[in-house]
Amino acid sequence: MSGAGAGDGGARSGAEAPPLQAVVVADVFHDRLSPAVDSQPFALLPLVGVAIIDYTLESLAQSGVEETFLFCSSHVDIIKSHIQKAKEEKAPWSVSMQLRIIISENCHSFGDALRDLDAKGFIRGYFILMGIDSISNVKLLPLLEKHKEVCKKDRGAVMTLLFKTAYPGHRSQSTGENLLLVSNTKNDRVLYHQKLLGSKQSRLVFPTEIFLHNADVAIHSDLIDTNIAICSPDVLPLFADNFDFQTRDDFIKGILMNEEILSNTIYYHQLEGDQYAAKISNWQMYQTISQDIINRWVFPFAPDMGLFKQHQNYVVLKNHVYRHKNVNLAKGCELKKDVIICEKSSIGENTKVERSVIGVNCVIGNNCHISDSFILDNCRIEENAHISASVLSSNCILKKKVTLEQVVLGSSVELNANTHLKNEVIQCHDNDGETKKISEKAYIILQNVVDNESVSELSEDENNETRGNLAVKWWDEKSDVVSSSSDEESSDQNLFVAEDENLFLQEVIDSLARGYAEKLECDCLILEINSSRYAYNMSLQEVNYNVILALFNLPSIKSTTNLMKSFEEIYKIFQPIIGNYIKGIDAMVDCLKAVEESCVDIQVKKNIAKIIHFLYENDVITEFSILKWHKSLIEEQNPLSEIPALNKLIEWLNEASEESESD
Repeated sequence: MSGAGAGDGGARSGAEAPPLQAVVVADVFHDRLSPAVDSQPFALLPLVGVAIIDYTLESLAQSGVEETFLFCSSHVDIIKSHIQKAKEEKAPWSVSMQLRIIISENCHSFGDALRDLDAKGFIRGYFILMGIDSISNVKLLPLLEKHKEVCKKDRGAVMTLLFKTAYPGHRSQSTGENLLLVSNTKNDRVLYHQKLLGSKQSRLVFPTEIFLHNADVAIHSDLIDTNIAICSPDVLPLFADNFDFQTRDDFIKGILMNEEILSNTIYYHQLEGDQYAAKISNWQMYQTISQDIINRWVFPFAPDMGLFKQHQNYVVLKNHVYRHKNVNLAKGCELKKDVIICEKSSIGENTKVERSVIGVNCVIGNNCHISDSFILDNCRIEENAHISASVLSSNCILKKKVTLEQVVLGSSVELNANTHLKNEVIQCHDNDGETKKISEKAYIILQNVVDNESVSELSEDENNETRGNLAVKWWDEKSDVVSSSSDEESSDQNLFVAEDENLFLQEVIDSLARGYAEKLECDCLILEINSSRYAYNMSLQEVNYNVILALFNLPSIKSTTNLMKSFEEIYKIFQPIIGNYIKGIDAMVDCLKAVEESCVDIQVKKNIAKIIHFLYENDVITEFSILKWHKSLIEEQNPLSEIPALNKLIEWLNEASEESESD
C-alpha cells in the first residue's frame, strides 16, 4: 500500500485551475433490482417517469460541475443513445456541463472503474465521486470548498463522505444496510466505519486505540450513506496502488486500518435541513425515493417542475396527484393519493389508483385497483386486475382478472387471465431449470434462487426467515424495529456468528485477500490462520467452516460477474490451504455447510450445484459427504434442497453409488 499527501492540490501554482469535475460510475455491480434491470441498464430505469441518470446529471449541473466523466462497462450503446437524445432535446444539464463517457467493458467492480480512470489521467484536481444510484438536490460546490479547507489543515485528507441522518427504523434507512460510524467531534474525522448487514448484533467491538488517542468521540448509528464523496487528487492513485480496493467500503476500511502507514485520513459531512440525498440500493429504497420525489422532499426535482425537458407537462392535483397533459382518464376512474400518470397512458372506467406510478404509454383497463405499485413503460393491464405492492417492468401484459400481491415482474412478461400470484419474482424466459413455467412468457424464479439479501431488504419484518419471501409494506411512514434480546441471541443461520468467531472469520478473509493480492505462499497463510485460531480459541470444526466461508467472501468473488471462473481461479491458488483443513467426512460436511451459508449471495446460490460438483471432481469432498449434507437439508426443510440443478447432481451421485454397489 502506498499513500501521499492530498494537500498538494490538483494544479501547480500559477497554472490554470482545472474545471470542477465529477466522476459517476454508471454500473452498480449488484442485481438487487433484478429482473427489472436485466434487459436495460440500471441508469435508465425510470424513477417517477424519469431515467435515473437524468437526475444524476441534472443535480451535478445544478451544483456547478463543469465536466463529468460517466464510466460505463455494460449497456454502453443504449446509454450513449440516451445521452445523445438528451443533448438533441437540449436537456438543461447539457447546456452548462460537458459530459465525457468512459468505456471499459472489462471492468467488474467499482475499484476497477477508478483504476481505469486513473490510468487515463483525466482527473486533474479535486473531484466529486458518486454512483449512478445516488439521488440528490445538494449543492456540492460549497462542500468541495470545505474539503479543500480541511486539506489545508490536514495534508493527508483524501475524502469527505456525505451522510444524511434518519432515526433507526425510518423508511429512509435501508433494511440490511445499517451503518456504524465513529468520529472525532472536534474535526469530523472518521475513526471507524462499519456496515452492519442486519439488526441482530447484540454486541459491537471497537478498537481501543480510538478512545485512547481521541479525547472527544461520537458514535453514530443514525447515518444514511448517500454514496457521494468529495475527493482529493490522491484517491485515484490509492485505488491504483491497492488492487484489493474493489468497493468504496474497501477503500474506507483500507485507509482507516492503515492510517499510520499511509498517512491518509477520511472526514465526513452531515447534510442538514432541506438537503436531500439517498441511494437506490434495493426496491425498498426505490420506493422510498419515489415517494420523496412525489411528496416534493427532493425539490426542485418534482414531476411538475419541467427540469428534464424545456416544457412543463404535468398538472398537479390535490393529494400529490400528478398527471401528464397527454393522458386519457375514463369516466369514473379515481386517482386517490401519491399518484403519477405519465405521458400517453390511459386509465379505464371505475379504476382506482393510489400510491402508485404509472409509466409512459401504459393502458389500464376498466374496474382495476392498483395500489402501492410501480407500472413501468408500455404495460397493458386488462380489466378487473388487482395489483398491490408490486413492480411491473416495461412491456408487461396482464390479461383479465389478474391478481398480484408483492410481485416483481421482469420486462415483457405476459400473464394469462385469472392468474393469482403472491410473493413471487417472474421473468419472461426459462433459466436452466431454476424457473417454473406458468405461461409462454412467464416463469417464476424459484424462491430458493432469489437473492436472500434483496429479500431481507424488502421484507416487512427483518426477522422473517423465509427465503424468497418478497413481503413488503411499501409506502409506510414507519417500519418495524426489532429490539427483542431473545431475537438477537437466536441461532438463525446468518453471517453474524459469535463475537470471537466473527473476528476470526474477518482475519481469515483479510489474510486470504492479502495472500491473493500479494501472491504469498500458502504455507505462510496457513501459519497466519493457525495463529488466529489459537488467538480466538477456535475449534477445528470452526476453522474448517470459516476458511471455506472466507473464500466466498473474498473481494474477487463478491464482485465477479463470472462466479465459477473466479472460484476456480481462487481454488487453484488456495488449494494447499483447502487441502490442509478439509480432511475427513466431518470436515467435508463443514465445507458444505459453509457453501450453504454462502448462498446468501445469489451468484453462489445459482451456482451451488456447479460449485459442489467442482469440489467433488477435485476430491475436496466425497460422494458420501455430499449425500449426508443433502439429507440434512431435506430434514431441515431447507429451500436449497429444492434447487433443480442440485437435485440432478444428487440423483446422479445416487445412481453412481448404486452402480458401484451392484458391481
